[in-house]
Amino acid sequence: MKQNIKKLGYFLLCTFVLLILYLTYLVVQQGEDLATHPQNRRIAAREAGIIRGTIFDRQGVVLAETKWLGERSKRVYLTENQVSPFAHVIGYVSERYGAAGLEAAYSRELLGLTDADALENLLDKLLNRTPRGNDLVLTLDANLQRTAFQALNGRPGAVVALDPKTGAVLAMVSSPAFNSNAIDQAGVWNRLNRDDENAPLLNRATQGAYPPGSAIKIVTGSGLLARQKARPGDAIQCPGYVIVDGNRIADNQAHGKVDFIKALALSCNTYFAQGGVEMGWQGFIDTFHQFGLNQSPDLGIPVRPGTLAAKERRNRGQLAESSFGQGDTLISRCIWPWPVQPSPTTG
Repeated sequence: MKQNIKKLGYFLLCTFVLLILYLTYLVVQQGEDLATHPQNRRIAAREAGIIRGTIFDRQGVVLAETKWLGERSKRVYLTENQVSPFAHVIGYVSERYGAAGLEAAYSRELLGLTDADALENLLDKLLNRTPRGNDLVLTLDANLQRTAFQALNGRPGAVVALDPKTGAVLAMVSSPAFNSNAIDQAGVWNRLNRDDENAPLLNRATQGAYPPGSAIKIVTGSGLLARQKARPGDAIQCPGYVIVDGNRIADNQAHGKVDFIKALALSCNTYFAQGGVEMGWQGFIDTFHQFGLNQSPDLGIPVRPGTLAAKERRNRGQLAESSFGQGDTLISRCIWPWPVQPSPTTG
């Protein structure tokens, strides 16, 4: 009997120790993340007493700010004809539906809840001041964003403009968009979610999957040169098509005799299809990974990483098509080159 009681005591003691360790892990390691998670509704209650930081474009144009209406605060977003050109990037903050976009990714900074804000928050309490979060300055250009949004004219699609020198995102538009100011209005959320045809909540710039097209020829070409599968002066004859394992893959035209430089200049599919097959799947995959196309850049918002054909479909014909940007290879609009992460600034 005593032996059984002792075993039970050990069991309860071990369980208690494990519980303490787990709770300690949650508090120490996960506490801050859980406290500021966009789906944590306690944030909304806490935010009611905080002036959330303002989000600016690169020129200082206000894209999102907190305004006080009586005793309540409301997040207000820049809109155009009742639609926000920045809806998918900036996202929204909702008492009912949480937060999305950069509002979610930088919620801790915008609310001033980072470790760096601890002293300022203490002073606010001592001096009975209303806490204010940090501002966020983006690389986006509001004018470029509007221009791209207007060009899409409500049609499903995406536009991304990058600074070629730095990779900074100057415009990131997904269409159709929505009105971030109306998320909490009756029926709006359900209507946006039911619209399967247009999928207005989908960020087509970061979550869409598209064939990379001829841009991938830079990747293929780099792999060919690095693995010495081609030299710049080596030439082939392009008759306007290439035959791989008995299948004819058409080019955009017959380019005649082309070397590496001319093939890039003329965007010759035949040259890169043959080169890709010569390099082999492993060489193409390694180069794809070396360019970071299988990774998601740290933008703060989810970005779909690039994907290649499934293993069972990796034949020579699929490799030939993938080598000039077709086939099953898919990337998002923002996967390459990598944009610059927006930087928070103290407001």
